[in-house]
Parts: sequence; C-alpha cells; structure tokens
Amino acid sequence: MPKLTDEAINSRKSHIIECAFQVFSEKGFSDTSMDDIVIKSGVSKGGIYNYFKSKEEIFLEIAESRLESRRSLMDSIPVNSGIHIFLRNYFTAVLLSLKDERNLMTARFSFEFWATVSRNAELNEKAQSRYSKFHSDLIRILKLGVKRGDLSSQLDLDNMGYVILATLDGMMHTHAIMGVEMTDESARHYVDMLMSKLEGRN
Repeated sequence: MPKLTDEAINSRKSHIIECAFQVFSEKGFSDTSMDDIVIKSGVSKGGIYNYFKSKEEIFLEIAESRLESRRSLMDSIPVNSGIHIFLRNYFTAVLLSLKDERNLMTARFSFEFWATVSRNAELNEKAQSRYSKFHSDLIRILKLGVKRGDLSSQLDLDNMGYVILATLDGMMHTHAIMGVEMTDESARHYVDMLMSKLEGRN
C-alpha cells in the first residue's frame, strides 16, 4: 500500500476534524460518539484512530484552531491609531463574531466541552493553558497601552485581564448557550463600559 504524502495526511486529518465539528454542532459533545464521526466522515474507525485517540482529542484540535483564530484577530488589528482604539475594535469583533453561525456553533460546543471535562485533570490543565495564552496576550497589549498613555496608569493589569476575559466569555455564554440575544447595542454598551474603566474615565 503506497505511503500517504504529508499533504494527503493533513487533508485526511482536516476532513475528519471538519466532519467532527459538524457532528458536535448537531448533537453536542456529550451525545457524539466516535461512531458518529466515522459515519459522517466516511473514514473507518481504524483510520480515524490513526490520527486521533478519542473524540476529546479531536475536540482539542478544534479548540486550538479557535484559540489561534482569536489570537490572530488580536494580531490583525493595527495598533498605530492607539491601543484604546485597538482594544475597542478587538472586543467588538470578538462579540460580533457570534453573528457568524459557524462561530456560534463553535462557542456552543466549546462551553459544553469545558464544562463536561472540568473534572479531568489533564484536560483541565489544557484549559488553564488556553486561558493563560489569552491572558498573556491581553496583558501584553494593556501594558503597551499604559506605556503609550492610551490607558490608565492606575490599572491592576492582572486582575483587569481576568475581568475582561471572564466577562467576554460571560457575554458569549449568555448569547450562545442561554439563547438571550446579544444585540449590537448591548455589545456596544459593554465595550463602552470596559473602555471607560481602561481609560480611567470612571
């Protein structure tokens, strides 16, 4: 049997991940089995296990992709016009990304997954690592804003970073999981309050 090229391997892996994403979105993480992914992908169970040991491992690949997308968004917004403007645009973009159905589905099973595996020490450690990456990226930007004079020098940066990430996720959870719609106006009010604190206007 001919050996698969790296391109073919990556293509097969991407296909499995995309099919798993669709099944997770339709059935939820808890109710999805590896057999469901086998049926959706058309790849044999043995073939899938050549790439992934479990549905948790497949999900982590999806979660990592979502992490990188969010970090790329932070890197893609220019900071030349001021850190306060950069942050306003970033927070708004993160919230309004849920207007996209794919992002909304990803958010839904992300929240379900992390809630489901919270008692798994290894996976919980990965969740902590994921949070730490977000937090360190944000603190780096906040420090730059303070240095440039765009943000208040009185900020407790570590605690502010925690509050920002927790409340952003809270807004997203309320919209994606509870079904309480986050309107453009409510997103704007949230960002206004956040920026008022960051800029020392309250």
